[in-house]
Amino acid sequence: MLRTDLSSGTFGGVRFPLFVFLVLLAVGKTLALLIYGSGFYLTRMQLLNANTCDFQRNASQEFRYNQALTPYDLSPGDAECWTETRVDKVVLMIIDGARFDFAAASFNSKENVWSGNSPLSSIAETVQKYPETTELYRFVADPPTTTQQRLKSILTGGLPTFLEISKSFGAAKLVEDNLISQAAAAGRRISFSGDDTWLELFHHVHFAASVDAHPSFNVRDLDSVDQGVRRHLLTALDNPDDWDILIGHFLGVDHAGHTYGVESQAMIKKLQENDADIKAISSAMRADSAFDNALLIVMGDHGMTLHGDHGGGTSAETDSFLLIHQPRASSLQEVTQHKNSSKALSNLDLKTMSQIDFAPTLSTILDIPIPYGSLGAIQRRFLEVASTLDPRKETHALHMNNQVIEEWYLRALRGATMQVWRYLNAYVIEAGNPFSVDDWSRLQDLYNSSQSLTASDGDRVQMLEGFLSIAAETSRERWIQFSIRKMAVGVVLLICLLAICAMSKLLFLCEDAVVDARWKSILSRINAIHNMFESRAVHMEMIFLLIVAGLISGYRVSNSFITAEADVAHFIVASFALFFSVFRISFLRRALRSQIRSDAALQSGLGAALLTCNTGCQLLGATWLKHADHGASRHVLPMTLSFLSRTIIFCAHGALPWICHRAMIQGNANGQRACITLASASLGLLTFKHGTCFSVLLRLVGVGTLGPSVSPELFLPWVTYIASSIAFIVPVGFGKRSLNRYKIQIDTHGTMWSLLSIFVLSFGERGSLWGVLSITQSAAVLYSSSPGSAAVNYYNFREMTLALTWHVLALQCFFAGGHHCTFDSLHLTCAFIGLNNFHFVIMGILLSSNTWSGEALISGQIPTVVVSCLNSRRVDEEHLTKVLRNALSRFVLSYAVCRLVTIVVISGFVGAERGHLMVWAVFAPKFAFDAAGQLFGDAWLIFGVLICVRHLHTE
Repeated sequence: MLRTDLSSGTFGGVRFPLFVFLVLLAVGKTLALLIYGSGFYLTRMQLLNANTCDFQRNASQEFRYNQALTPYDLSPGDAECWTETRVDKVVLMIIDGARFDFAAASFNSKENVWSGNSPLSSIAETVQKYPETTELYRFVADPPTTTQQRLKSILTGGLPTFLEISKSFGAAKLVEDNLISQAAAAGRRISFSGDDTWLELFHHVHFAASVDAHPSFNVRDLDSVDQGVRRHLLTALDNPDDWDILIGHFLGVDHAGHTYGVESQAMIKKLQENDADIKAISSAMRADSAFDNALLIVMGDHGMTLHGDHGGGTSAETDSFLLIHQPRASSLQEVTQHKNSSKALSNLDLKTMSQIDFAPTLSTILDIPIPYGSLGAIQRRFLEVASTLDPRKETHALHMNNQVIEEWYLRALRGATMQVWRYLNAYVIEAGNPFSVDDWSRLQDLYNSSQSLTASDGDRVQMLEGFLSIAAETSRERWIQFSIRKMAVGVVLLICLLAICAMSKLLFLCEDAVVDARWKSILSRINAIHNMFESRAVHMEMIFLLIVAGLISGYRVSNSFITAEADVAHFIVASFALFFSVFRISFLRRALRSQIRSDAALQSGLGAALLTCNTGCQLLGATWLKHADHGASRHVLPMTLSFLSRTIIFCAHGALPWICHRAMIQGNANGQRACITLASASLGLLTFKHGTCFSVLLRLVGVGTLGPSVSPELFLPWVTYIASSIAFIVPVGFGKRSLNRYKIQIDTHGTMWSLLSIFVLSFGERGSLWGVLSITQSAAVLYSSSPGSAAVNYYNFREMTLALTWHVLALQCFFAGGHHCTFDSLHLTCAFIGLNNFHFVIMGILLSSNTWSGEALISGQIPTVVVSCLNSRRVDEEHLTKVLRNALSRFVLSYAVCRLVTIVVISGFVGAERGHLMVWAVFAPKFAFDAAGQLFGDAWLIFGVLICVRHLHTE
């Protein structure tokens, strides 16, 4: 018989402890998800080829061009790639996280959150005042919109992939051909300051002029990086002979968004500072003749949501801006232009530029090879702005001959087209053809047509632009060729694991149905199982269970329901509350006919408590908005509910120690109780640290004079971390072992409370409210589903409902904490609680614990659930070991089945709908969060079972 228990069970006749079974199940699930993910989240193969000037010259010079109109001759022996360079200096200013409406709010009312006033007013003023030498673009990124992926795409001209979003917190060297390496190889001296992600992508040798990198992950630090970049840029502008390309990557706006949101005073302050930076840089370049042939480029790498987060594919996240400006030419234009020649901008005047167009366009202007993997086109307006000054003439010319620019543009388009076609062919040879037969045939026809030398220049331009546009769009649609085989293997493995768990659970039901009657025939076993399900109460519960299970699985196959899954989770919990309150009272009394009045009163009270907690969780999850006040880096409730919210939070903080005391008053090790009490006390002090009384107390004890290194914001979180960690390991490594159901329950409660302290801390000011609601509703679910005096057979069926409810509670706690299955909902600020500097491992643990705190809290309580259910059953102490082993095995199997069903459904559906429009925006993040959450929950489930193993092996 298939059997799993804690110490004496067998699996196919072989001894197979439950703890080992869970470990193997977690390993199998991890392996299945990794195989599935490797087939679904495929990374684009990186080709290490590099482009050369020889190819670029050969690609462009096949055109006929009018020798009389072209001042820059090309011949096979020339050193230049395209022409003699039109620009000898470029200043690149990057404002990380700059939304499009930061620069264009005044003439784009649809996206305006600034009441018509653009916070970067200098950009609109420059465009309107100097239309000939300036252009503003809507700079559109491809998702994922994380900084590292954006830099890769901007500098290589290639398309990113979804999987690379996981590398945004630890970049690998950029091995593909790129703008920086080509410029450095051509002798351009690059000076850089800002986000240290650049040094993770490139080597110091690429920045021959100078390099000044700053840590980028401390999102609470709004000023240090910007101040360093500002000093570096102004110093470099005073010494223009020391560099050719000057790059400054500002981070204050991005950090202000992550910490406080877009509509905050902190954001306005940072934008005003960057606006002043743009004016200062432009003025310095306009006043110095060393910048006669210099371009100023100001751009953002991505946008952000109103909450200040990014990573997804919404227009708020993908749309930034790019300004190209020729300051010295503008100073001459200012002298010669008429007063009424300024340009009145409207939304129709704005050009759109894909980020993959930046690398090939700037390569053309700098006269260096286009990066080998570029799929971008050439922006003609860039060439026009770069040509407003003619370095070969003694006097400055504001307007080059249009025919000359057309010749240059035509030659650049031809070079870009041949480069894209060469790259696609090389990729097909080395990595396989990701395109369909029709798509590839279409690209071939377009390319062949674009190479015609008989068409007019205008027709050739249209054909070349058409090929580049279609090639980029086709690559976006077809670039990732899913590995159907790997995805199928992953799903099959998950189904096999589900079948094993379901079969084990079914055999447990058969065994318990014929209690100690193994000698009976198969027919008697079937009759016993039939008798177990003949009650009307069981029939109604079966129907309800099937409906809820179908809803939990079914909503994962709809992008609309996934978007609204927080409401779905709260609805399911409310449905369970109503079921436990109404259906059970109505039908259970007929089946059990005992304790009707007391059971009805108990169920009504517990149902009301569960509904109240569910409503509170729903309201709490909907109020995670970032405060507009830049004086505190935390999440708070809306200001309109400030008094009420703070009163509720105060009560929650007061209730936590009392609940902890009541839950741990008996039996817990004194050391564990002391550690948890200390952790709770530090949480309370940290919450009220801004109060007057607390400040006076700190001054009295001398803490306020010890400096920032021992400030309450640093040492109090570490008191919680250390005390909770000690309390966490006490049940496993220390304390008295005893075969007692209450001792097991006490130890698992202690583990829950040690975890809860860290979770409450990571959620900030409202963490205590989240903690009280979470543990209260879990207790309400546990006691409302208790079988009471029910028969053993009914208890076995009821644990299926309890396991499903427990699984839903984990989802609900996830959403109650303000999380969603999107990368822009990650609470990044929680990773910096108690820390001043970036620590990858520590912050990764804190962020993971905050994100999947519901999984940890719910899964870690499973031994407590089992013991609590057994408390209502009369079990002799001599049979306690066997009963506890079997009960824990049954419940764990039920819980594992519920979790496996959901992950099988989402993985199967995502694989089937891999071509869906919303696959990367909705389905792929949902699968990623579900998979990570399940693995995180499995780890805590194994730890909870380990506590039971410690006690049950004392006999």
